[in-house]
Amino acid sequence: MMPLGTALDFFAGLEQEQAAFVAFSRTPRVILDWEEKPASLSSYFEDLRTDGQTALHDSVIWVAQNVLKERSGKKLIILITDGIDTTSKANFEDMISEARQTGITIYPIIYTNRFIQRYRKKLGKRESPIRRSISREFHNFIVLQNRFVDQILRFGGRTIFSQEFQDLNEIYTDIIREMKSHYVMFYQSGSEDRESAREVKMYTRKIPGKIFIEVS
Repeated sequence: MMPLGTALDFFAGLEQEQAAFVAFSRTPRVILDWEEKPASLSSYFEDLRTDGQTALHDSVIWVAQNVLKERSGKKLIILITDGIDTTSKANFEDMISEARQTGITIYPIIYTNRFIQRYRKKLGKRESPIRRSISREFHNFIVLQNRFVDQILRFGGRTIFSQEFQDLNEIYTDIIREMKSHYVMFYQSGSEDRESAREVKMYTRKIPGKIFIEVS
């Protein structure tokens, strides 16, 4: 779990933007709503506890429908998670579909350290992982976490690994800078022939950048 002081510093850094804070385990709970600007956040976080149950997919869908749906402007969910879902009724595809329909970008931030990263890389290779110094539960946990990261990448997103939650301020700054540089363009063909070929060209002028294309 993220240390209380880290959580307070992280949320305090969101003051320049409109933000809400939602905690979740089996069910999501709004801790701070959009208009709340308390002088101290400590009392809001003191009762937060983990209980081993995580409805990740259901909670993201709930936030999209009940917290962000009616908001204007760019919408993003900074999701501090281990990427493991244990109790949701919805699946990963349902979560991504809801986020897209609501115009939400999801930034999962996952805790890591040097030991975890070394083992994660071993699992990414063809060689058999060394299990002598670790438990089977830890091995399975990293396998599931890698699966979550792979799913995020397949849907055009990205996952941010935080080094022991010591770099959240830098991560937040990078996310906001990236979001403010995003431009989204939609094109809908006037042709009713779905089988006909169509060509769409996009150019960036002078300023280097990246273009991501999604056809649906």
